Amino acid sequence: MSSTNQFVTAASIGTFTGATGAVWAVSNTLRRAFNIDRPYVPLVVSVIVAYVIVISSGSRSVLDYVLALVNACLLFLSAAGLQQAASADLTSGRGTQRHGRERVTWFTPWIRTREGGEVVKT
Repeated sequence: MSSTNQFVTAASIGTFTGATGAVWAVSNTLRRAFNIDRPYVPLVVSVIVAYVIVISSGSRSVLDYVLALVNACLLFLSAAGLQQAASADLTSGRGTQRHGRERVTWFTPWIRTREGGEVVKT
């Protein structure tokens, strides 16, 4: 029997793939738990993850903290792309659509796009 600390480690979250997965999982959990359908949730999680990685590395360089902001943006966009891809795959055969405010589900897209002046979810 393996312990849960073998699934996610500080070293695995320190990688780009691990950090993107962490942002995606934590953001979806927070959005689902609190029914928040706003893109600032994964953005805030991305910033926190990026700065925690820099702080835990023990860096004192100003450049590292500036780069952490760039990395946070990259994490946000990567996790948003992952979310959009998962949503597009699930909603490709849309069928009937719900009217009014939609529930926030695990694969609800983070970012809404505009088509013909109308805001739609992709």
